[in-house]
Amino acid sequence: MIGGMDVLLDPRTGGYTGTQTATLANSVYIRLATPVGAWWAAPEVGSLLHTLAREKDRPRVQRLAVQYAEQALAPLIDDGRAIRIAVTSQSYEKGWLMLLIEVHEAAGNMRHFQHPVKIRKNILREIMNLQSDADTEKGSDHYVRASAAASAIEGLYAHQAWIARQIFPDTADEDYLILHARVRGIERKPAVAASGTARVTGKPGTAISSGLNAKYRDGTPYVTTTGGTLNASGQLVVGIAALTAGVMGNRQDGDTLTLTVPPIDVDPSLTIISVRGGT
Repeated sequence: MIGGMDVLLDPRTGGYTGTQTATLANSVYIRLATPVGAWWAAPEVGSLLHTLAREKDRPRVQRLAVQYAEQALAPLIDDGRAIRIAVTSQSYEKGWLMLLIEVHEAAGNMRHFQHPVKIRKNILREIMNLQSDADTEKGSDHYVRASAAASAIEGLYAHQAWIARQIFPDTADEDYLILHARVRGIERKPAVAASGTARVTGKPGTAISSGLNAKYRDGTPYVTTTGGTLNASGQLVVGIAALTAGVMGNRQDGDTLTLTVPPIDVDPSLTIISVRGGT
């Protein structure tokens, strides 16, 4: 994981403290904070942020903070530890400018490969070795061509990494996992629908039949498999089964289903007692 923390930088000491982290798959969200207009001198961020001390225009402060934060984290891409860095949102909290920064971590086998920024640097370095007075600054012809070539080369590296993942069953995509299983004579088991029991409520003595349709709030359909008569307390336990096979039919105890067309004197809600077994 890269920089797995919310980072609160102290402009007086240049230090920082880490708090809660929000993680998503191969990315991590980092929150950077600095007092608006303060001198932010943490070495990880760079002394360029001292210009914020003289800025009173809030939009310009935001633009500079974003620019400097991205520059500070760029070495993660150069080192092959990340494949993309982007500031996803900004906000002000009690005079502090908060930047939510998304850092997409390179997959394990991708770390052995170079990424666009580093590839471009290598290309530009070779150009300078061959022609010492060549213009390789941002916006130059050499820079544009090197950027285009680096992007294409990175795509080849990414495809190699994807191929490497397909070689092993535990990292292969679903389509290739099926092929691995086929070679070993293994077939996928058919999906099984979840089933169990639910509690119906309504007017005591009301008779209900099986085959009542119900839905969960996400739209998963169910049907009652047994009927009966509500007892003196106005309750009846009925069998119920998901109409869609798979784990999506499994429900937590106490979940509520809604009858599509509730019979007269029967409440429209069913309370799940136990519905499991969907695979």
